[in-house]
Amino acid sequence: LPAMHPRMVGMACQWSGVPTTRISMLASSMMWRKSPYVFGSLPFLVLTVSTAWSATAAHPGGQIVLAVVLEVPAPLHINRNRLDEQTLLIPTVVQVEAEGDDLSFLKPQYPDGETYTVDYGAGSQTLQIYQGRVVVYVGVNVAASAPAGAQSIRLKMTWQACDDNLCYPPVTRKRVVRFEVIDRFQSVE
Repeated sequence: LPAMHPRMVGMACQWSGVPTTRISMLASSMMWRKSPYVFGSLPFLVLTVSTAWSATAAHPGGQIVLAVVLEVPAPLHINRNRLDEQTLLIPTVVQVEAEGDDLSFLKPQYPDGETYTVDYGAGSQTLQIYQGRVVVYVGVNVAASAPAGAQSIRLKMTWQACDDNLCYPPVTRKRVVRFEVIDRFQSVE
């Protein structure tokens, strides 16, 4: 469990379904380091998410690429998608699902991340993280039999925001994005 203020621990318990008294005892035994965000807005909620398409539409049998853009405000960072199996940190994950059989997806392409050193009270630790603007690309294949019209994709994005003093509870956001499948004789920009 990452170090966090006891008030935030109570909120984390409500989200996870863990009995508050058990976690509160654990939290009171942890060394809590002061963070500038604890009494202000909840920093793990301030990341903004936007999406963009590589084209205005797609043809049946074609492909379009979805860019999922996470804006991570300083001084926060989020954990890289691929983490060491030994860590308790939560990786950044983008999952996609079609609302029908006309779409299939390529594996999301995550940035490499950067090396970052922190000290959460148990000694110096080197992490692979994302800061600032993070773009994850997802290729979407459109079936040759797909009819013209709107196609919907369900996105599920999970991340854990941290600063130099502590890590906050993980966050999951869901969103539906749409694009148009157009007739083969129409142009795509």
